[in-house]
Amino acid sequence: MSFNPIGNKAGKSARLAVFAAALGGVAPAALAQATTVNYMEVIRSIFYLPSYIAIEKGYFKEQGIDVKMDTGWGTAKVIPPLMGGQRDIVLLGPESQVYIENSPSPDKTKIFCQLTAKDGLLVLSRKKMATNEFKWAMVKGKDYLDWTNGTTPQIDSQWVLKKHGIDPQKDLANYITNVASGNRDSAWIAGKGDFGTFFEPTASLIERENKGQVVASIGNEIGPMGFTVFMATDKYIAKNPKVVQGWCNAIQKAQNFVASAAPSDLAKLALPHFMQLDYGLMLSAIKRYQGLGVWATDVTYSAPSLTKLQDIMVAGGVLKAEQRVTYEKVVNRVFSENARKQAK
Repeated sequence: MSFNPIGNKAGKSARLAVFAAALGGVAPAALAQATTVNYMEVIRSIFYLPSYIAIEKGYFKEQGIDVKMDTGWGTAKVIPPLMGGQRDIVLLGPESQVYIENSPSPDKTKIFCQLTAKDGLLVLSRKKMATNEFKWAMVKGKDYLDWTNGTTPQIDSQWVLKKHGIDPQKDLANYITNVASGNRDSAWIAGKGDFGTFFEPTASLIERENKGQVVASIGNEIGPMGFTVFMATDKYIAKNPKVVQGWCNAIQKAQNFVASAAPSDLAKLALPHFMQLDYGLMLSAIKRYQGLGVWATDVTYSAPSLTKLQDIMVAGGVLKAEQRVTYEKVVNRVFSENARKQAK
C-alpha cells in the first residue's frame, strides 16, 4: 500500500484535492510527509480485523504513515526481523514480550498498543447442541483436540479446563496435543476429537459442514485480557515517537469503527486481505467475533491483562514464577493513552 507523494504547489491544489478525496479524505500534508513503516503481522487472520480496517479506511495515511505489510506465519518468523531491525512494528501475542524481556539480548522491546481484548478461541462439540445446553462436565471422559503443548491457545484452553475442575491428563479420554496447527482442521473433519478449540473462520466452516457446533468461548471463560499487541524495539520508539503515536491513533479510530459498523460493511472492507476466503464464512466470523467483543475499544494494554497472562503462563508451565516481569518494564502506555484521549 504505497503511493507517490504529489507536490503541494499552488497550481496543483485542485488536483491534490481530488487525489485526497480519492484516498478517503487524507490531507495532502499527510501524504507529503508519509513515513514508511515496515510492519509484520504474526499470521493473517480475521481475528486482526481492526488492523485491516485501519489500512482500508486510510487511517494510517491520515497519520502520515505508509504501511508496508507482510505476514510472518509464526512467532519464530517475526521476532528475528523485529530484533534485527528489518521490521519496525510487529503484531504478536503479549507473551512474546515476556519472553524477550527474559532473554539475554541487550536489545529490548515494548508493547505500545493493543488490538484484541480477549482470546478468540471457540470450543466446538461434535455432537450438536445449543450453547445453553453445554456444560463443561460433558467434556470429562471425552477426546479433546487442543493445540500443541506450550502454545498460547493450548495453555489458555488448559487453564479453562482446570478452572472447571477438569484435569486434562486425568479426566479426558484423550487430550490430543500432537496435531500440528496446519492439520487440526482436517483432523477434526476426519473425526478426531469429541470437543476441540478453533479460531474463526474455521469454526464457522465446521458448522457449515455440519461437523460440529460452537458451544463456548475461551475468551469469555478467561475474561478481558489483551490478547494481541503491537510491539517495537526501544530504539525504534525513541527515534520515531510521531510514527508510534500515529499508529496508535489509527488503530484506536479503527477499533471505534469496528465496534459500531455493520458486519457486512466490515466484511467488504476486509475482503482485499482475504481473497481466498468465502465471503459467507467471513461474514459469519465477523458477526460472531463482534458479538463476543473480541476486538478492543481501548488501545492501552492494561496491567491486569499482563497479570492474568502471566498467571496462565505459569500455570501452563511455560514461565517460572520468578520470571514474571513488571508492567513498567514491558509496556509503554504513553502513546495509547494519548490516542484514547484524542478519540474522545
